[in-house]
Amino acid sequence: MPENCSWAWGKILKLRSLAWPKMKYIIGDGMTTSLWFDNWHPHSPLADSYGERFIYDSGMEKNAKENVLIYNLEWKIPTTQAIGWHPIVEAIPSNSNPKMGQKDEIVWLDSPNHRFSVKVAWEQLRIHHQMVA
Repeated sequence: MPENCSWAWGKILKLRSLAWPKMKYIIGDGMTTSLWFDNWHPHSPLADSYGERFIYDSGMEKNAKENVLIYNLEWKIPTTQAIGWHPIVEAIPSNSNPKMGQKDEIVWLDSPNHRFSVKVAWEQLRIHHQMVA
């Protein structure tokens, strides 16, 4: 956490770990979603599921974007030194094909319309207590 940020921003940053599982990336062109660290895959984030060694063996940069797995609007298994890509690519739902020309989108999973709002996030993340009379 940055030392020079406001008290409120510091508190928000401390809640990231609670909010992160409620956010999902819907892949468009894959140009802005992190291959390793964003929640876009059923095993996401891949860095947590497969570890640092897999990232190293893949020969891909840690800052690689998800589009490295897209070729001609289809998911592809990369030609790298790392073994184990088959289960990663096979686990991608068939109804989540890449969409060239569309930007990646982040959705809030626990909202009826999948749109983020501070109000919805607050109600879902805060600890609810019974009212004291």
